[in-house]
Amino acid sequence: GGGGGGGDDDDDDGERGDTLRLAYDAHRVAFVVPYIESETRDVAHMVRRWRHVAPFAEARFAAQCDLVLYYHRSREQHPETSRDHLVDTARDVRVALAQQGFSFFATTRFVYANLTDAEDRYPAGANHMFYKLFLHAPTFSALSSRYRYFFLMESDVVAFRRGWAQRVYSETLSPLSLADNGGVGADVTVAAAAAAAAACSAVVANIVLVVVFLVVA
Repeated sequence: GGGGGGGDDDDDDGERGDTLRLAYDAHRVAFVVPYIESETRDVAHMVRRWRHVAPFAEARFAAQCDLVLYYHRSREQHPETSRDHLVDTARDVRVALAQQGFSFFATTRFVYANLTDAEDRYPAGANHMFYKLFLHAPTFSALSSRYRYFFLMESDVVAFRRGWAQRVYSETLSPLSLADNGGVGADVTVAAAAAAAAACSAVVANIVLVVVFLVVA
């Protein structure tokens, strides 16, 4: 993608700057979008909108973050046309952002909840998808093996400020230094929530819902 290149930060914060740079190199963040087949167009619409509110202003941050599309059924049950539509949409947005000098996510990946027919029912299906992120070993491993944090955002989350994903990533750097020193607490799991709320929102009955979860304690 485009945007500012790599290299050290311009600030001179001494030890704090060095700590943040080490933390930056040590972990990745997944932006997880759960969806069912009927929401494929909604997800594509959300991604297309990022052409106007670029997730990242600097390529070095984008390189640490992946877009993870979390499908409700298995890979075998995922229609190839739907998958290709989302892959093509992400590719087109990446190209458009690069032309503007901004960046998209490093990669676009699919993770599967593998819901059964009994689990995949409204409204319980959404709950099963959420809990499988933590309790279903293959699903949890798909995230925890690669990412330190993930940001859960459904297809009705609307980003309205350029650099919103970069801001979320930046906010995970400080709590990471606590985690490395054994200082992880429950508050760390939502350390980036305030920054995320400033950059994007999901409006349901006029309530802004933004949640950040720690994948690996």
